[in-house]
This record gives sequence, C-alpha cells and structure tokens, in this order.
Amino acid sequence: MHNLPDISVGVDLSLSDLAGLTTALCPGKGGVVAVIDGNGDVVAHPEPKKTVKLTANKDAIELVAATNIDDPLVRTAIRDSNASQQSHRSFNLSGKDYISYFRPAAKGSIANWNIVSVAAVSDFTIELVATLKRSLLIAATVLALAVIGVAIMAIWNAPTEDAMHADNACRGALAAYHISEDLNGEFAAKANPSCGLDSAYIQGMFWSATSARDRMQYTCLGSSVNLAARIEGLNKFYGTQVLASDAVRRRATSGFLFCRVDIVEVKGTTVPVTIYELMGERGEDAAFYVGPDVLRRASKYEQAFDFYLHRDFSDALSILDELTEEQPDDPVVALLSGKCRNFISTPPPPSWNGATALDEK
Repeated sequence: MHNLPDISVGVDLSLSDLAGLTTALCPGKGGVVAVIDGNGDVVAHPEPKKTVKLTANKDAIELVAATNIDDPLVRTAIRDSNASQQSHRSFNLSGKDYISYFRPAAKGSIANWNIVSVAAVSDFTIELVATLKRSLLIAATVLALAVIGVAIMAIWNAPTEDAMHADNACRGALAAYHISEDLNGEFAAKANPSCGLDSAYIQGMFWSATSARDRMQYTCLGSSVNLAARIEGLNKFYGTQVLASDAVRRRATSGFLFCRVDIVEVKGTTVPVTIYELMGERGEDAAFYVGPDVLRRASKYEQAFDFYLHRDFSDALSILDELTEEQPDDPVVALLSGKCRNFISTPPPPSWNGATALDEK
C-alpha cells in the first residue's frame, strides 16, 4: 500500500510472487534478499516455505519472525542490525565474509516494510583477488629487475556518490593487506621474495577529467592527494601497513579500530596532522575482527599517548614498557618509548605541541 495526497494504490501479491522478486534481487550466488514488515516478520524470501509456520494450536499459519527464520544469513544480519543501528554491516559466518544492507521498501509507505540484502564478499572478489595476485606477482618480478616500484591510487565517492565511502575505503585497505599477507606466505613457502602493501586515506580532493577527448583520464588533484602520498610513505618509518588521517577516522563508523601513531608535519605542509593506524574491526562477527588482545593493547597505548601529549613522559613510558614486555617487536610502541626517554632527559620547549617534523617524502 502506498499513499499519495489523492491516490491510494493496493497490490495483492502471493508469497510465490514475492519469492520471485527476492530471487531476482539476490546479490550473487552466495547472498540472499528478504523483506521484513514493521512487526519484524519475514514477508518475502527466495524460499517462501521459510516465511510461514503453524500457530501454537496448529490450526492456522503465521509469518515467521526474522530473528527465527531458518536462514542463518538473514538471522545474523537482523541481529547485527538491531545491535549497531547501521544500514551497512559486515560479518563473518562459518568462515565466510558477508556484507548486509538495509533500506526501506518504499518511502512514505504505510506498510513500513524493509528490504535486507546480504552479499557474500567472495561473490564479488574472487576475480578481483585473482587479478590482484597476478598483478602483485608481476610487480614482484619487475622489482626484482631493479625497477623502482609501483603504486595504486584507489578512489571512493567519485564519480558516483558513496555515502559509506570512508568505511568502504577502510575495508578495501584491510582486504588488500590480508591478501598481501597470504601472498607473502605463498612466496616464503616457495623461497620467493615477499610483497608489502601500504595504504593511506585522506578526505577532500578535487576531481578532474584530463587530456584529449579521445583519451580521457579521470583523476583527483589537490593538496589532499599530496598529503595522502606523504602519509602512505610514513608506513615505512613507523613500521605500519595502513595509515589514515584524522579526517578519515572521524568519517568512518565506530566499528573500525584506529590507534593514534603520531602527530606529524609532513614535507610540503606546516599544519600538524594526527595519523592513525587502521588495525581492523571491533565486532566479533566482523570480517576483520582484531580480537580482545589487540583491543586491550590499543586502549593502553592510547592512555600512554595521552600522557605523552600532556608531558607526563614517565607515566607514558611506564605503560609503554608493559606493552614492550608483552610484545617486544611493536615498532610504534618502540618509537614512542624512545621519544619519552629523550624528553625525560631533555624536556621539550614550552612551545612543543607534540608534532614530529618529517622532511623526507
């Protein structure tokens, strides 16, 4: 039922009709689409028998609640949506990664129906992963021939608007990092050189299509591109893999775990920028869940960084020493520990703002 000022339209659809609709809308072979009414019951599913059940008296049938439907994808998506109140959500089920998306069936409809779409990440990344592996293998061969190197700049939110572009960029970086880690393992097993991946994300760019009409190149320009390139290069200095600016951290949803690394003044700018390491995702069912130990260490490191910025270098070092004892090879902890020791022996000037000036690209 849909109401307009002078028009009311009603459509009588059978469960089979709705099942055909959800089947047609299904995103990939491993996904599913379902329609949920305002009471939380499933009114449409590719398998219509799953949407109904006998009443307690077994004298009639009724719709099945979305939280009880015999479809683990729909149940998990509904549960995570109720917990996070987000339209987009990623989760892992039986070792496979999925992304769920909720949207109203029709704006202004009195039926108050919602459509839940669940897509298996593998349905869309199998070819991408295969292509990326081939590209990384080619890149490794080229590097072995003493070519300086290769880099890829990925763009979100243009030319098509993407309301979740910060989240999608973060998940893209994490996915690429984990793929490169898998490749490193394969290379090591075959006694081949390993590959690494660095990523950085910045908000605010100018988009342009350049060159002649028959050879158009869509690209982005501006100071933010320069800043992104500088931050990407800092991964080597800090021993990290994925760095992000504070603008990205603020734009991304709370499901991601960011940990402050430093406040820097990179070459080409005098404005201090807080940079964060993107560690992974917080949710236990998320595709890139970091685990309780990483969450605990990140929290303690943030405490140490706060002490550092407030010139309480001894208190900061006390926490950092505990983290070092647990994990001696953490490069970010080691760098901040070294700064604290230097400032304990030689305190910074009153004008010190915590920023590190970096002259290298």
